[in-house]
Amino acid sequence: MKPAGGQLHMRRSPLAVLLQVLLFLTLSPSLCLCGQLPAQIKEKILSYGKLEATEKEMVNGQAGPLALVPEEAIRLGLKVYTDEHVAAGKAKRQQALEFRKIALNQLDKLAQGRGNKDLIAGIAYNVMEYKRFSYESKTEYTAYKETLKRYQHIDERFSEQKLLGVIDRLFSECLSLSNRLRDSLGLFYNKCRGLENEETITTENVPFVNNIFNLFVSRYPDYLASNGIEIEKVDNTKELARHIEWLKSNAIEPQIVNAIIAASEKLKFGVDPLLFYVLIKRESNLHQYAVSSAAAVGLTQIIPATARSLGMKNVYEPPYLKTAMELLKEANYKRDKAYQALFSVSNYDDVESVYLAAKLLSESFDLRARHKELIKQYKNELISNGADERINIDSSIYHGMKYFLKQLQTFDYDLSLALASYNSGPGRVKEYNGIPPFAETVKYRNWIVSNYFDLKEKIRSSTSP
Repeated sequence: MKPAGGQLHMRRSPLAVLLQVLLFLTLSPSLCLCGQLPAQIKEKILSYGKLEATEKEMVNGQAGPLALVPEEAIRLGLKVYTDEHVAAGKAKRQQALEFRKIALNQLDKLAQGRGNKDLIAGIAYNVMEYKRFSYESKTEYTAYKETLKRYQHIDERFSEQKLLGVIDRLFSECLSLSNRLRDSLGLFYNKCRGLENEETITTENVPFVNNIFNLFVSRYPDYLASNGIEIEKVDNTKELARHIEWLKSNAIEPQIVNAIIAASEKLKFGVDPLLFYVLIKRESNLHQYAVSSAAAVGLTQIIPATARSLGMKNVYEPPYLKTAMELLKEANYKRDKAYQALFSVSNYDDVESVYLAAKLLSESFDLRARHKELIKQYKNELISNGADERINIDSSIYHGMKYFLKQLQTFDYDLSLALASYNSGPGRVKEYNGIPPFAETVKYRNWIVSNYFDLKEKIRSSTSP
């Protein structure tokens, strides 16, 4: 019987589910699991979801230990209770985000001196509408959550017995999209919560990924190996010759490629030249004289302190560079305070908070412009002087590779952890016992891992008999 005011979505017929499973097995025979996931892994996934539910506000109608949104649970064949509050909450949240986006864009315009009183009033209005729709969205989801309590006995998202089978099926689906364990875990988390348009690993799901990955690797290495699940351990021996040949034949910067191969040989091929080529592509886009806002220089983007620790010579660090870094730090601080002021708007007439936000953001822009000028001066002097080893192709690549090799060795040749360490420092990786939840680091890892493995597969396919 259908609950009053809501809908009970029944699971699909056994035949329909069987047909979908058979289709999945046919399309992805090499990536199907040999048996079920280890019981401890499934228990850990469920316990993580339960703990997360006590610490985070659930949105999108998520429910149960897997935080399954209704749409995904229904797709997986579960009986799910839904009502009008779910759709209303989702629609209002989307409206809230639109108002937030408009307010931020308007604040940028105002901070650049391209606004008037109407714009100021409009910003206050859009912030308040963002807050109103956010509150209404939360109210809708709270109403759904309260109603759902009466129907937990029929909503199979709360049945741990049912969820054990769901975990096996969904994880197998995720493996068909990526056989890398971390990425599959990220996909699993995202699918449960209806986050289909996200990257595989995000700042939101990386704690889950680290948690389950560490348990998998420490307790079930044989399971991972028997199922061909990639844990990103760097092994250069099998494909090294093919990678070098591909680089020589296809790379557009022969001087850089030759330097990479020479450095790798000097370091006894501890780093795959192909991997380091991809890393440099991400770091500097293969620009010899690249200089970042943090004064990281050259192909491998080494900051002065790291360069000195690596024994590089003639590291250029004029006194004004410290001033540039202080300006950048202050600019970021002012930007954050500006956004705090913006979202402290308390009523539709609160133009004072908008004025303060615009003032702070304008000051942030000015500080950033001064920082940019100093970095431009720094780059010009670096190139003019020409002595800093970081802008020497051979030296930059050798020392950058040497430093990256150290990160690989420190983290037992785990590629993701070595990349995270290269980007944010080994201390951060150890602190979080995995990939740190920083947007820059997560995106850095995702880009390099994805492009490196895609390129490896392309080379493997092109050279296979």
